[in-house]
Amino acid sequence: MQNLKTSQPLKSTEPHYALKNWVAQFGTPQIQEILMSIEGALLPVSSSKLLKQLEDLGAFAAAQELGFFFETFGDRAFSDLKIEHLSFSQDVRMLCKIALGYCRCKSIELSRQSVMEIPGSLNALDRSLQYREECRLLRSRYLGWFRKCLLQLEEQWKAETHCAWNLPHPWVFYLQISDFEKYLDGSVNIAMLMDIARQRCDLWESFSHPMPHHLILEKGQDYKNHQLSTQKTPSLGSLEGLWVAGESVEGEILVVTDPQKISSDIYLEDKILVTTSTDPAWVFLMSQCRGLISEHGGLLSHTAIIGRELNI
Repeated sequence: MQNLKTSQPLKSTEPHYALKNWVAQFGTPQIQEILMSIEGALLPVSSSKLLKQLEDLGAFAAAQELGFFFETFGDRAFSDLKIEHLSFSQDVRMLCKIALGYCRCKSIELSRQSVMEIPGSLNALDRSLQYREECRLLRSRYLGWFRKCLLQLEEQWKAETHCAWNLPHPWVFYLQISDFEKYLDGSVNIAMLMDIARQRCDLWESFSHPMPHHLILEKGQDYKNHQLSTQKTPSLGSLEGLWVAGESVEGEILVVTDPQKISSDIYLEDKILVTTSTDPAWVFLMSQCRGLISEHGGLLSHTAIIGRELNI
């Protein structure tokens, strides 16, 4: 499986190539100024506001092309399986940061030639990978639609109620399906739902900052009936795993726990990213870095599939 790429670009790599082409066409200094102003905003900025600023600048072609991008790939987000994470369309700040990174790295060209294509005898594998990545995009679109519905519902409730609105936005994500069912049958009202969301928000905050004694267990019986690993113990200062593409690379290690917290001042082209796992939105980061090490995943994981496509 190492060094095998699909015969055609995967759906998961299309957002990268689309944004890269947009930057190559429209990455003028004036547009970069707009991207920088939005990237540094303190609150989420919707895609409609970005497109409006481009139109006000007179960059109608740039706005139109970027609008097509949002229609097709705008529902993508880092950790997009978590419904509470806003998509690129709902908060364009991270996408602006990525586009600015592409502006700095216009000379970087990604090569697919050095990776061997899947041979004809494995056509079923090729089709399976293509189908799998298409399903990932459909999943992102479905979750994006559901996320939009919840946010619109919150705005509707906000307009209908006269209660004090002192909950974090968006608080609707703290509700469960059973809460919506109770609202539909009339057993709870909006004010009661807000109280439920507030309690869960406070509980979440308490879990976010655990005290040490919550993590320390009392001494108990040793667990002896487990199988010891027969894998070779790695030597000190080294990591062992499976390589999926590319050759030996050297670079500065950058540990990434939250992609959205990567500073815009950091240049990824000389970095080797280290993380626990990736999702489809990581293609924007993987396309810029020198290499990537992921704690989880196998040869058919998303990290491996995209790594082979991008030859990193």
